[in-house]
Amino acid sequence: MSTKSIEISPEIAQLIELSSKQRQVPFKQELARNVVEQAVIAEDPELGFMVEAGIALAEITPLARSLGVNDVVINSKHIHVSVLNAQNKVTIPTILMSTRYLENGVLVVKLNGVNYGTIVGHITEQTLTVVARENSTEEIEIDFQPEKEFDLTKFLDGLATQIDQDRAKSSDLKAEEYLIFLQDRSNLPLEKQKQIISALTNPHIRENFAFIAQSKEDRALDILRDAAIWNARVEKFLERLKTKFSSLSADKLKEVVLRTGERLGGQVDHPEFRKAVLAELTNEVVSYKLSSHARAQIGALIERVYAGASALSAVKQFVTNQLTVDLAQTINDQRHGLISFANATVEEFGLAFKTLAVQPAYATHSQKENVDLDSVNEALVLLEAAKLAEEMKEIEI
Repeated sequence: MSTKSIEISPEIAQLIELSSKQRQVPFKQELARNVVEQAVIAEDPELGFMVEAGIALAEITPLARSLGVNDVVINSKHIHVSVLNAQNKVTIPTILMSTRYLENGVLVVKLNGVNYGTIVGHITEQTLTVVARENSTEEIEIDFQPEKEFDLTKFLDGLATQIDQDRAKSSDLKAEEYLIFLQDRSNLPLEKQKQIISALTNPHIRENFAFIAQSKEDRALDILRDAAIWNARVEKFLERLKTKFSSLSADKLKEVVLRTGERLGGQVDHPEFRKAVLAELTNEVVSYKLSSHARAQIGALIERVYAGASALSAVKQFVTNQLTVDLAQTINDQRHGLISFANATVEEFGLAFKTLAVQPAYATHSQKENVDLDSVNEALVLLEAAKLAEEMKEIEI
């Protein structure tokens, strides 16, 4: 559909003007952005073109003010919007060139006062790249001939068929660099600045950056400080876990801790946090040693220990055969309380039975038919899991 003139009501224009003054960003640029958003919204809904205003970089005031970003986001794709001036020229900040932010080019808007605007064309990324090579100024001015009837539907269809190419090299960017960029980007090399701009088109990075940008400066420093504290706590916690879960890799341990942090927050010293980590790691280690019914009991077993039950009493609530529990306890004592989640050997089983046989309560148990090695092993794993829960409950982070 050819783009028609978009009307901007006086009330909307006043609101945009007020917002522009408060944010200290160009009024006409904000008007042009509104024109594009309204034009896309006016498209047939069945075409599936969605304006995602909440994730535009232009909504982050420091970026709009210092970089001149002025984008709309349509189906997760950022498109810069620029105003055509009276001399049929378009101005674009040089810092934005050769970044992922401009990979979908620029939509050009011609304003008619403050109450009407029309999309009059598109500048491709390739054209921008060529022009950028010939300029070294802070802003690039491009001569532009407006189209009489720019086909917005065709443009958006083409945009939808493009395959995303992740050119944002964000893996080696540090939190401190984002903060420096926010406070005074001139303290960073130009290539690093462009790398950050590209990285900010990633919705997750943009969300975190926006949170810091919209906070007070001292709060931003607090966030970085809290992140450092979290990392230190995680590393300290992992050192403790390594001694208890030596069969699991360091990467696996960290994965579980970080995943728990995302779900429950960063309070690793909270009992619920430690309990969740313990339950998941214990299941990782012992799942293949237990029946499906016993695996399902691990979480409830840990719950009972954290509620104050001793390891032995907690296990007795899940294993009804008293002799089985006592044999598991005896084997664990013979191992001097070592938590290894190792199956009991026939020798350990026999020795434990002989040890119990001398006790009055079991003087009449001369046969082993009441229990078998598999059931004792299952009880032993549950007992070691419960003892591990007792130890983990006391860990100080």
